[in-house]
Amino acid sequence: MLRSMLRPESFADRLWRRFSREWPAVLSVLLLVVLFFVAAVAPFLSQDRPIWIIGSKGEGHSPLLQSFAKLDWFWLGLLASTVAGLLSWRILPTKRRSMALTGGLVVAIMTVFLYLAVTSKPHHERRRYLTESIERQTLLNFDRKLSAEEQSTDALIDEGIELTNELGGSQAVTLAFFERFGLMAKGPEGRAQLRSLAAENIAELDRLKNAVYPPNRFDPNLPGRDSLVTPGEAGHVLGCDQQGRDVLARLIFGTRTALTVALGAVFLIAILGLCFGLIGGYFGGILDQGTSRITEVVLCLPALAILVAAPAWVPREWRDNQALMVVFLGLILWPQAARLVRNEVQRNKHKDHVRSAIALGLGHRQVILRHVLPGCVPPLLVSLGLTAGNLILLESSLSFLGLGPEDRASWGRMLAEAREAALLGNAWHLAIFPGLAVVICMLTFNMISQNFERALNPRR
Repeated sequence: MLRSMLRPESFADRLWRRFSREWPAVLSVLLLVVLFFVAAVAPFLSQDRPIWIIGSKGEGHSPLLQSFAKLDWFWLGLLASTVAGLLSWRILPTKRRSMALTGGLVVAIMTVFLYLAVTSKPHHERRRYLTESIERQTLLNFDRKLSAEEQSTDALIDEGIELTNELGGSQAVTLAFFERFGLMAKGPEGRAQLRSLAAENIAELDRLKNAVYPPNRFDPNLPGRDSLVTPGEAGHVLGCDQQGRDVLARLIFGTRTALTVALGAVFLIAILGLCFGLIGGYFGGILDQGTSRITEVVLCLPALAILVAAPAWVPREWRDNQALMVVFLGLILWPQAARLVRNEVQRNKHKDHVRSAIALGLGHRQVILRHVLPGCVPPLLVSLGLTAGNLILLESSLSFLGLGPEDRASWGRMLAEAREAALLGNAWHLAIFPGLAVVICMLTFNMISQNFERALNPRR
């Protein structure tokens, strides 16, 4: 304990001590961690494919991992690298802490997952495991009636045809019914084969029931039979929409969509803002005038109007690409960050430590990276936090207007569909849950930014 008291407090520790004094700040961080975790592991929380299943020959495989797309691997890599970086920074003693070591570990882990994202070829199975499990139970009941021989063959065939008309979700079960019809026509000769098929169905049903599934066994984009189910009915925790899609699954994957757009655009805004702000603020003169005029021109552009009209300017095959929305948002919203960085650079470059570094003969690159840039990062982080909250609302607004990828769940698109479903019946749950998600996510980023600013300037 004496060693911890004598150890000098680092800037990060002092900043966290000031930040965590108020409970809203800690709550906002916990909410951000939950949102980030949900976005990273969304397929493991809600999907109709098993995480692990044993095949008919005893081999185990993961249909969920086999169907992973590039974005799934990217988010897993982002989660793994973030956890590894935080653990290495907290576990290592203060004297052994190194940004290069932590950064190298993060880059190494992220590189592995990016390699998996680039080289993986997702296998999108048409097999609907949940539907097949339910329909195989119906098939099992039909097999028991066949073995009991309580009804005539014609009556059993008529009942089987009625059951097949009610099914249709699992092609394997439908084909199994017709296979039984052919054996039933053979009379006593087909009874042995029918018993064999019944045993195979029981074994397959056991494999489906013993598989490891996500907690919510529904795909966010796969329509179901139930329409406008209220929360708690038919196995849907938050109900389903007019197309039978699970609301909870769409909320989970909508979190990933919102954070992907917000964090991607914030990263692009930070890069462009730092480049233009550092160059114009540090060197001044013609460079400052040039960067300032470019910044003012972009600021005068109507952002929302350009974002609405932007899909008409790009090829049709690119319009459903989520990265396109990230690029457009970043290219339009960076000027505010650039002006903030420019003002901070002009204020810091006249301080004594920067003048001393220049007098000692350090180059421009060393002066900017070691002495000017560190003073610009804290206020820029505060501004980027507020920008992230605004981007969540902007992404939802664009999705509400029908922009963005149609094959991805989005909170704004859910609100637009709720407006249409309100004419069909009781659809209150379709608007409340995505609306709350947008509000909570915006408040989280805004609270973090405000409390972070207070921690940086405790005297204000």
